[in-house]
Amino acid sequence: MCMVGYFGVDKRELIFASPKIGKLIMADLQPCIADFDAILCDFGYSFSMRIIANDEFNDFILKPIFSVSEGVADTSELFMRSYQLTKMFDKQPAK
Repeated sequence: MCMVGYFGVDKRELIFASPKIGKLIMADLQPCIADFDAILCDFGYSFSMRIIANDEFNDFILKPIFSVSEGVADTSELFMRSYQLTKMFDKQPAK
């Protein structure tokens, strides 16, 4: 409802993203997502919800972030900075 009130939008895709969701929890979540979509539709909103998790999280969220990380110098973004720091120690010395 914040999207409607604050941004004035009436059609969007809501994404719940998590790097790891177990199969049992994912099986329990799927019907809830469908119920959530139905409730929003009943109230006249054109929102849809989806889950990005596990392999999709890696493909659609992590890989794109990692691919642009070399060109980002903003150290206030803590995730990006921690990734850049670990990459510094990832290189093997030349033999």
